[in-house]
Amino acid sequence: MRSICVMIAVLLMMVMITLVIPTSPVTLAQQGKEALERPALKQFDEDTARSRRELRAYCIIVQELVAAQHPDTAKRDEALKHLKAAQSQWAEICAKYQNSAPQEYARDPYWKGRLVDIGIAIDDMVAHMEAERFKRSFQACGSGCGLFVAMHEENNLTYALDRLFHLRKAIKTAQTLNKTSGLHGLREFVPDLLNLRNRALLAQCPCSDAPDRCRKYGETLLALSGQMDWLARQVVRGEAEEATKSLSKLMELVQQVYDLAL
Repeated sequence: MRSICVMIAVLLMMVMITLVIPTSPVTLAQQGKEALERPALKQFDEDTARSRRELRAYCIIVQELVAAQHPDTAKRDEALKHLKAAQSQWAEICAKYQNSAPQEYARDPYWKGRLVDIGIAIDDMVAHMEAERFKRSFQACGSGCGLFVAMHEENNLTYALDRLFHLRKAIKTAQTLNKTSGLHGLREFVPDLLNLRNRALLAQCPCSDAPDRCRKYGETLLALSGQMDWLARQVVRGEAEEATKSLSKLMELVQQVYDLAL
């Protein structure tokens, strides 16, 4: 009877050891090998940035087309050139990374879908641009940029460009509020602007490997920050005309720092 109890105890101990140490050294070694074989996040970011630069160049042109009273064929063709380049580059990124995500994205259940959705957004930009539906094309551009931001933020990755994306969007909202509600609307919204400004300031320089560019980025970001403080003072003092000018300057500065970040 005693020997049976001893055997049962040994078996229970073996089961407990198996539960406590579910991964064998061989499995750990295999996991380490798989991690080493995954593409580096830096390389993925560099590949992505090339496509996003083309989209940025297109975005600047399409805004001009939206504002223009008459279609400009030359500008449309220039925008399409950048779009087609981004489209081709993103197709290469999908082929390269859809089955081999960087380690930082290894647990993202939506990884493949994210890549596909960005590709669809670019396709929409192209289709609307070819049909001269410039406003629709521009809206697709905004949605596409949001997909990049979500891909990073939902995987706990911090990028200055993403924080600037939120800040730029908020400045546009502030401009609209100023037109529709005046200083009263701005007064309620300025704390949100300042918070988004602070988040952008706390993000690392996105071009640290290029000292001159990083210096220019920092200087422009600080100029934007100072202008944001002036806006807050103007709103408190009831200086409507000066606040409107500050908002225009803020949009100019955020566009500059956004380009430097990309």
